[in-house]
Amino acid sequence: MTEIKTQMFSVTAESSYRQPVLFEESRWGEIAKAALNTFASNGLRADQITVRRGDEAFNYEISFSLFNRNGTFRIWPERLEVAFQNAVSAADEEVIVDTVVKFYERLPLPEIRSTKLLVYVHANLESIEARSKFLAAFGRAERQIVSGGVIAYVISEKWKEEFRVTIDRSFVHAAGIFLSWESQIIGSPLTREKLVMFAEACEDVTRRFDLVFKKT
Repeated sequence: MTEIKTQMFSVTAESSYRQPVLFEESRWGEIAKAALNTFASNGLRADQITVRRGDEAFNYEISFSLFNRNGTFRIWPERLEVAFQNAVSAADEEVIVDTVVKFYERLPLPEIRSTKLLVYVHANLESIEARSKFLAAFGRAERQIVSGGVIAYVISEKWKEEFRVTIDRSFVHAAGIFLSWESQIIGSPLTREKLVMFAEACEDVTRRFDLVFKKT
């Protein structure tokens, strides 16, 4: 196994509703109040919650952000998105999990049909040489393809749905690789249990490529 160490990661959850929601039925006032009550301890202020409404019945957006805009929350007529960027540690991961769970549990959201989960990670190998050797295994030197990567679809016993996995050179860290995992949840909302299972499945899928994350 090749050991890698996380340098930076981002997480996005995008949920689709069972049916579009009119602005008049969106409960925007209740959502704004619940968001303020839930995240005031994280620094959210009333003037940071915005509601934009267009001329059409299905043209609006409810949004706010946390953690110096590294966490963004956007609600539209047909879907919603929760996104975090520039996370670096296990402590950041716990903050993300806690925040996402509170968002889905405490805000009066429409009925969810499915949720797509996407994680991006930049992770370092022990050296530039080690990174080059790892990626060279995906190349074809006889055809002057000196380095390569992966786009693969993988099943994990730890997760019900299929994963789409990418592995590539990191253009941020000289000794790093870029990894992404994408999958979904059908029907049920996001919970702490689901997010923990997803994280464990990501690590399980990563081991299929002889990579293991260094524990800190």
